[in-house]
Amino acid sequence: MSPPGDSALRSAVAFDPARVHGRDRTVDAPDRLPRSRVNRLVGASPVVIPQPPRWQQRLACAIHIVLYALMLAMPILGWFLLSAAGKPVPFFGARLPALLAENKDLAERLKEVHETIGTIGYFLIGAHALAALFHHYVTRDNTLVRMLPGKS
Repeated sequence: MSPPGDSALRSAVAFDPARVHGRDRTVDAPDRLPRSRVNRLVGASPVVIPQPPRWQQRLACAIHIVLYALMLAMPILGWFLLSAAGKPVPFFGARLPALLAENKDLAERLKEVHETIGTIGYFLIGAHALAALFHHYVTRDNTLVRMLPGKS
């Protein structure tokens, strides 16, 4: 038996995807790629001082590639999902065309894939944040400081 008020607490802290995507479920990839990050993709990044071991540099590069791939792939997967579910796909006030014909079974499978990849993405984002804090407080390098605006 659950403690009294347990269901109210559970509903208060339950994950609500609509809160993440916004009430109108607008595709939100463009605001995930701020100008500074795009500049870093096409230009040189500031040097980390002291330089981390080669394995950390390679791991950081791989994680960044995966995070950027997720930022691009997840909205497209969401577009496929909404299309297969027969729902509109709003995009900054415009309505994007459906990429797939309505297919509820496919929509359910795409939803599972979208949620699984999203969960993996949340763990990667958390690991990324912990790594930045590790660099700042343990190795005491400039990894976190160089992410600040105007430091690139």
